[in-house]
Amino acid sequence: MNVLSWNCRGVGRPRNVQFLSDVVRQEKPGVVFLCETLAKKSKMEWVQLKIGYQGMFVVDPIGRSGGLTMFWKDNDKVEVLVGGSQYPNALIEGFNETLLDAGLTDMALVGHQFTWEKGRDTEDWMEVRLDRALTNMAWLNMFPLAKLYNLEGTPSDHSPILLIPQIIAHGNAQYRFKFENAWMMEPMCEFLEEGIKTLLNNTYYNFYYLLVF
Repeated sequence: MNVLSWNCRGVGRPRNVQFLSDVVRQEKPGVVFLCETLAKKSKMEWVQLKIGYQGMFVVDPIGRSGGLTMFWKDNDKVEVLVGGSQYPNALIEGFNETLLDAGLTDMALVGHQFTWEKGRDTEDWMEVRLDRALTNMAWLNMFPLAKLYNLEGTPSDHSPILLIPQIIAHGNAQYRFKFENAWMMEPMCEFLEEGIKTLLNNTYYNFYYLLVF
């Protein structure tokens, strides 16, 4: 299931909605996440119909800032575990420590390495990577070919990022080997270990290995 994330800086502008529709039509993500929508649920329901998604979860903006929306298809199972905007500051303090404790790492970005810009065509022009995708080793082992793409050419000052898991299909695909400690409990493991030691101590085998490799 592909995931599209975009800091759209407001969906009130027709250009932004049209850009979102074009990206969704081209990339066909299963989940679309928008932040800084600057729009309440009634407006996002219109966007939902525009891009053709059945599921939606909305956090309304506060005043003239914020706003979150997630869309998903009916055939995808999505469960919102925590939602809303009224949270104490203590919940967002120590963010980096939380990432470390959770074993989350930042995915490498394919394409242009910056996702936000300011002051283009001026002496004060700057670019920064603000938009990211965080994963853990269990997820990376499940999706070793996953890619995170920077989709440029956006009307916002933030580029959308597209996460494509790329599940390895059965057949001739190569798999990443991972040794499981639980295998050491199997009776056959000790037998195989002794067999490998015997093979490695065999002079003929070592000579053959040098010839081949």
